Amino acid sequence: MLDGFNGQTVSPALVQRLVFDPRQHPTRAAARAAALTSARAPLVMLFDGRYWPLPGLVAYSLDVHATLPAVSDALLVGVTADASTRRHPLLHWLSAARRFPRQPASSGVYGWPHFNAHALVCKRALFALASFDPEFRAGEDTELASRLIRVTPLKVSYEALPQALLLLPPTLEAALEHEYLDGYFRRVRVDRDPRARTLGDVEDRFAFAERFAITRAEEIATLVTSLRQLEQSLAGVELAFATDDEADRLKLMHQLYETLFSDAAARGWLDAERGRPAVAAAASRRRRAR
Repeated sequence: MLDGFNGQTVSPALVQRLVFDPRQHPTRAAARAAALTSARAPLVMLFDGRYWPLPGLVAYSLDVHATLPAVSDALLVGVTADASTRRHPLLHWLSAARRFPRQPASSGVYGWPHFNAHALVCKRALFALASFDPEFRAGEDTELASRLIRVTPLKVSYEALPQALLLLPPTLEAALEHEYLDGYFRRVRVDRDPRARTLGDVEDRFAFAERFAITRAEEIATLVTSLRQLEQSLAGVELAFATDDEADRLKLMHQLYETLFSDAAARGWLDAERGRPAVAAAASRRRRAR
């Protein structure tokens, strides 16, 4: 199952072996749920269309699962950035902050918070216990994992050995929209099941959302403008080894990212709390500006 698939990111040989579902689905979760009902193999791989599988990924997944017989065992595939994207400022920050790709810092066996359906290999039988909720436009894998752990001891194995490349870095707009929707649907999940608060999934920026939400649209515009200028000034810099003035600019850029992302997530949480429909982060800001 490929999220965001387009024929340019997958080899022609693989395309010939893919089965396409031409139906339009309202959410990614709905598409995943539909695909799972069509799956017939004992293993299922959920894979983001922005990732390019490295040679041997399927064989590696089969070998690992041969040592993991339990239905509750899942494999999180290691993803690294393509060389052409490693100097991308936003991707650098997302990676440093462990926000994207969502991976542990080291190899090991982890719990439900690492059930990341962007690069995950599971037993098909796992989804007979519970499947994706089509209503969730973000955080659908976390929501599913929170239900699965009530019926099975979910375990996620991860090896810090890249098996896929990230080809397309996220845009700031797309990343902020994701944060907004993630905040929105975290609140929905907490409303549906108050026990979610005890699962360690409610951070300060959600529990105290008012402190993180920026109320003046012009302030957000100023922050974005400053961020764009910093991104341009750091274009081509080897960010992992930035020193002196570059390091200072990088630190400021990271602070701006954190402020904007926290605002988007908090705004989503507050919209859900107040019963407003979920909207894109940019649209939310335009609404507040009026």
